[in-house]
Amino acid sequence: ASDAGEDDFILEPASIVIKAGAREGTAALKIVDDGLDERSEALGLAATAAGGDEVGSLVFTLWDAAVPVLPPAAQLFLGVLLAIGAYRRHRNDKDSGVA
Repeated sequence: ASDAGEDDFILEPASIVIKAGAREGTAALKIVDDGLDERSEALGLAATAAGGDEVGSLVFTLWDAAVPVLPPAAQLFLGVLLAIGAYRRHRNDKDSGVA
């Protein structure tokens, strides 16, 4: 579910066509400061197959610029946790034969 408005982001291109046999597509998501003082918003992106069935989704949380950022130590800790998770996922994919 998404409660972010169209003035909160720019997605280019707005849709991606992945041809048969290809495994990925690319788009650029730019977050835009709409000048409003508001709570965080969710931005949901969905991947759908040619028949319209949803095959994947991703939700981003957009924080208002007025919200203070994490202190450097917390940013480093978060980065380490994300790196560990990515390494574990890569290792599991490699062990299961996923390319």
